[in-house]
Order: sequence, then C-alpha cells, then structure tokens
Amino acid sequence: MIINGTPISKICDFTGLSARDVYTKIDFIHDRVIDITARRERLFEQVDWITVGRRFATGSQTLQLNWPNKKTRAQIAFHHLCTAHANTGYIMAAHVGQDPVMELPDIEA
Repeated sequence: MIINGTPISKICDFTGLSARDVYTKIDFIHDRVIDITARRERLFEQVDWITVGRRFATGSQTLQLNWPNKKTRAQIAFHHLCTAHANTGYIMAAHVGQDPVMELPDIEA
C-alpha cells in the first residue's frame, strides 16, 4: 500500500492499526533493508574477481514519467543507465539522467 502511494490514514483504516503502529512497521522494514544492504556490501569487498569474472554489462532505458503538473498532463522522458556484474547480477551503479538544478518553470518556458 505504501508503494502505491496510499495515505497513512487509509492504511490505518484498512489494517485497523494506529498511525504509530504503521510507522513502527515502516521503520522495521527500513532497518531490515539497511541491514541486508550493509551485509551484502560487506561481502562485496571480499569478492575474488578472478573467480567470479570481470565482465560487466551496461544497459540504458528511457522511462516515460508523468509530468508533475496536473494542468500540463504530459509525459517526460528520463534516461536510466545501469551497470551490473555479468555473472552475479549485482548492480554496480544505476543513474537517472536528471538535472537537479533545473526548475519546472524554466523547463515549461
């Protein structure tokens, strides 16, 4: 429900939990994700690249996202670039081609 953008109040109504309990569960999930990521990244330091191979695969994709302005109702293209280890599938880097300096009024003009 959280991933779909459901408001916390609706989650509370649907599950019968209080807002405090929902936030506690969100914090729990967040902590588990951090733990799993940290454990996996620690293992990454011990990788024997000769054994697993040194091949990497890079791919790009154009994502069509809805313009964040309801009046305009247009889609904008974001370019996504990802590099993964070819044998293990471990994502080495992922980037979205976004310029954080740009402002919506400048783009719309």
